[in-house]
Amino acid sequence: MEKHYYSKSVEQKQKFIFFPFWNLEKAEKILCEEEQNGYRFVRSRFRYLFTFQRSTPKKVQYVLTYIFPKDTWPILEWESILKSDEYRGNLLQCGYCDIFRITKENVDIQDFYMDRLLYTRRVLIKKTIIAAFMAFVGAYAAFWGDYSVILRLCLIFLFIGGLLALLSYIVGFCSTIKKKKLMDKHE
Repeated sequence: MEKHYYSKSVEQKQKFIFFPFWNLEKAEKILCEEEQNGYRFVRSRFRYLFTFQRSTPKKVQYVLTYIFPKDTWPILEWESILKSDEYRGNLLQCGYCDIFRITKENVDIQDFYMDRLLYTRRVLIKKTIIAAFMAFVGAYAAFWGDYSVILRLCLIFLFIGGLLALLSYIVGFCSTIKKKKLMDKHE
């Protein structure tokens, strides 16, 4: 990966951009708007704190990819596709999300978006199963087990955390269903 160097003497700004992994389009849109307003993305820290540097406004596309931990197959394919001459994408940062800047104009990446959407749905299904298991184990042990007060509180916390995660992933999954219908309608 090539390093992206930036100068501290150039005007910079930081922006907090919160986005769940099933809504990467939100962050991509904000990054593109900042680039068109004359602020180029430099780096992100703590997952949601983005640093921008003053630059010449340009019309570029930003593409983010998310990979479930210990899952490697899609990123290798996506990285080679986005870096190809067809897209001329530069990998700017690796981490929670890999961030690419596509400099070629009028690039149609709908196939990539559909592939990313289907991958996100598979990840959400995996995470939903894990969250449901956490909630079930927490509830079963907390309400029907014979444990000390502290352990029972920890198990209730596991149950509540599992339920909140489950709810979050179900909302994300419904969001991907809506996006898929919209993408199918545009084809």
